[in-house]
Formats: sequence, structure tokens, C-alpha cells
Amino acid sequence: MIDQLAQEYSNQPVVVVDYHLDITEAPPLFEPPQARWDVIQATEEGLGLTWTVVDSGRLYHRGAETYEQAYTAYTTMINDALTQPATAEIYAYWWLDGSTVKITATVTNNSAITLSAENNAGVYGIVKENGVRYETHTTSQPGLAASKTPISSLAPGQTDTFEIEVPDIDPTDWDKVEIIVLVDYQTAPGEHYDQLQAAIAPKALDIQPNLHTWFLDDGDTLVPGFSSTVLGNAGLAWIASSDQTWLTLDKSSGVVGDSLGMITAGENLIPGWNTAIVAITDNSATYSANVIVNIYKASPGEVINRIYLPVVTRP
Repeated sequence: MIDQLAQEYSNQPVVVVDYHLDITEAPPLFEPPQARWDVIQATEEGLGLTWTVVDSGRLYHRGAETYEQAYTAYTTMINDALTQPATAEIYAYWWLDGSTVKITATVTNNSAITLSAENNAGVYGIVKENGVRYETHTTSQPGLAASKTPISSLAPGQTDTFEIEVPDIDPTDWDKVEIIVLVDYQTAPGEHYDQLQAAIAPKALDIQPNLHTWFLDDGDTLVPGFSSTVLGNAGLAWIASSDQTWLTLDKSSGVVGDSLGMITAGENLIPGWNTAIVAITDNSATYSANVIVNIYKASPGEVINRIYLPVVTRP
């Protein structure tokens, strides 16, 4: 059901996050941390086997017993949320420091509410991994972890920047990780929360494609030139280097948006797999990204068998 909804709403600004709650533990074991559990629990006391929360609790549903009941309840809430105007602006980006996801989020409060500690307002960073089913989760939309940075005071019309850290992230595949940043507050003591806005944060520095793989037949040395594009914060300057002498770069520095060309000296490759890592960093070495280049060179007399599959795209 949840995976189906994620697919059905994939072309709209809807993000589905599956949180893990183990009700066999006392007290219940909840991951991500207590801050999001507080938001969820504010909707209704007690525990439920199904507990779906939209807009940080502005809408919620518990106890759907049939597929039809759940589908109707969930889509009704989602469709309602899509009609609500955003009451905040979020500009955010993230980077990795060891196993910690670090997020910088600039928030403009466009609501009529002053966001503060009094109404438990906060900026959240949620780490989600798309398309992976963990034993602890029932869907392929797992929320791995989250953190909250409280808002001490942000009056209507004001803008401020917040730093969020989500430690100890160990996903199956970093390429499937998505960072969600949202702002919410508690509408009244003991009442539900409401969400002002949410956004998907891009990486501060990225490069795509980040993997190139080639195969060279016995006797071949020519690998066509190939390139990747550096992405990230507008205007950010970067430097690049290759860790192998057989792979050179067409430039050693540039700015976000530039293409980085890679040139292979095929005559210097050895039989078997050859791997190079191209490292991209900003000038302060705060942000980083890598491109992996794999080239398989056939041994003398070895024949590389290839299978060609047609790919048909439809409008």
C-alpha cells in the first residue's frame, strides 16, 4: 500500500517516509529519534498498528483494517495536503562528514505564527533511503534517522539559517539516500503539530554520472573520452584530481555546472580490472564527491562476450 502510494504520487511534491516502531519494547523503540516520535504521538494517545501522519500531524489516521479503507483515508489526506499553501521557504543543502549527514537550512517564515521554543518549533533533517526493504520496516521507504534543531524565535517575515546533524548513517546504497528538511510547530500545548513546508535538500557538491565502466578487448587500447558534470551549490568552486596515472582530467578546477572530462591512456592498463577514483572537493575541503572509473582489459587471447539489449522509451 505505502509503496504503491509512493509510486502513484512520485510526480508530485509528496515524500513517503516509513518509520520503525517496535511496540514489543517497553517503552516502545522508535527510530528516528524522540523528536519525531513526539510529533507523531501528539496526534492521539496510545499505540496503533497503522499510524499514518500527514503534514506533521495536521491530518492523521489510525486503525485502517482493510486495503480499501487505508487507500481511501491515505489518499484523501495526501490530496488535502497538496491543496495547502506553503507558509515557509526552505533553501537547504547537505554534505557528508564521516558517517554524519550535515545540513544547512535557510528558513523564511511566511506564516502568521512566531516560531519559537514555546510552540516547540524546529527544523528537521530526515535521512531516507529509497527502494530498500529493511527487516525493521514494512515498506521500501525507510526513514533511517532524523534530527531536530529547535527554533528559538523566528517571527513572521524573518529569515534565519540552521545547522542540523544526523549522525551514524550507514545505508545500503548512498546513491539511494534522500535528505528531507521540514519545518513544523505545535499548534497548542497538548495539541497536534502543523508543518509549514518541506523540501528535498540536494548535496552541496555532487558529480554525475559518478560511475563509468568500460571493457577493452585484447589488443585494444582506445577508450573514448567521457565526462561527468559537477553539481551542487551555485557558484561553488571545486578542484579535482585522479589517483591513477592512466586516467587524466581535462581540467583540475572549475565551478558547479562545469563538465569534467576524463582521458584514458589505454596502453598503460594491465589485464583485468583497473580502477581509478576522481576526487572532487571545494576549496575548503568541506564538501567532496567521487567518480569511480572501472576499466576491464582483456588478457591475451581472452574474448569478452557482450549482450546488447534494446531500450525503448515512450513519451
